[in-house]
Amino acid sequence: MTNDIVIGATLRRNINVINRTIQAFEVTSARLATGKKVNSALDNPQNYFAALDLQNRAADFSRRLDAIGQSLSVVQQANLGVSAIENLINQGEAIVIDSLEKALVNETDGALIDVELDNSPTSLRNQILSANPDVYYPLDDAAGPFTDLGNGGGVNATPTGGATLGAAPIYNNGGGNSVQFDGVNDHISVADSNLINLNATAARTVELVFNADDTTGRQILFEEGANVNGLTIYIDNGEVYVTAEDDNGG
Repeated sequence: MTNDIVIGATLRRNINVINRTIQAFEVTSARLATGKKVNSALDNPQNYFAALDLQNRAADFSRRLDAIGQSLSVVQQANLGVSAIENLINQGEAIVIDSLEKALVNETDGALIDVELDNSPTSLRNQILSANPDVYYPLDDAAGPFTDLGNGGGVNATPTGGATLGAAPIYNNGGGNSVQFDGVNDHISVADSNLINLNATAARTVELVFNADDTTGRQILFEEGANVNGLTIYIDNGEVYVTAEDDNGG
């Protein structure tokens, strides 16, 4: 036997009202939780995509605002730098004005340092000769062999391989002509001497004045060697190297 439940019209209306209230509560809860009136395209496609477009534009504006903030920071730092430079200029101006006032009344300004400029310095040749070198070749001779101006009494030096004599000077301070090398086989051959490579010495000093048109690759600038000592100065890819050996155990 089946017992049917009969619901009156009033109760049925109340149940429908309760269901609608529950649905409205769920929608309101979802909106409060997400902050969105429409949570998916299924709810309302037009409103959903309109809201999504507004969110993307808001994100773009936020990134632009960050970029503006960074640019403003750069401008502020630059302004601080300009202000610091302006302060230095003002300080320098004050010092100059004060020094000028003292100079007009022949007073000594402790903030200034007197520097004496030598408009006619000693030529490089005379500076080298003043050090009493054992061997010195200015390399400004019109023809070989080259003249040794050192204290050793004259060590023969002969241009070899077609080195060009009488080339332009390589410095202005008293420099005469120079010798130009092709970087292949041109060189100056110097005779063996006790002043250079045949005698053991406690210390050696070699001065070499040169200009290089090209510093790439490897170029020998100075090379000596015999039974006792050896010394090499060369350019290798823009760097200058010096190597030495002492076979006598000194």
